[in-house]
Amino acid sequence: MTATAVLAASVILVFAALSTFLITGEFQALLRHIPDQPSEDYKILVTLFGIAAATLTAVLGLLVALWTYRRSSKATRLAQRKQHTITILFETRLSEYFQRTNTQRKLAFPVDQDITLADWRAARTATGSSPRMKRAPQRLGTGLMRCSRC
Repeated sequence: MTATAVLAASVILVFAALSTFLITGEFQALLRHIPDQPSEDYKILVTLFGIAAATLTAVLGLLVALWTYRRSSKATRLAQRKQHTITILFETRLSEYFQRTNTQRKLAFPVDQDITLADWRAARTATGSSPRMKRAPQRLGTGLMRCSRC
């Protein structure tokens, strides 16, 4: 079990125990300990304890909420990054530029043969007359393509 699961289980068990305690009427046993005519010191002590308990509960709740928010936002960022990567891969794979470059590569280099550096250089100089077509094998060889949103 992870620390998060242990924490969640313990919080649930504590609240279940308190709820059971209150629902079954055992709260009346606590009320018997409070005098009918409490002194001022007793009232102040009970009030301060109530304020401290409420403040501590609120602070702990805030800390757990912040911790949960940070963990979920980190997981969301990771999922978005993965989705962005997959989207870019699909967009570039389906683009006209990639298809044209891939066709040229397949014409110059059959899939089942090894490519030497001399073969690669010869193919780069023998490509079409367009400057963009000359750069296509070079760009394909670097493996770096930037998306428009990056």
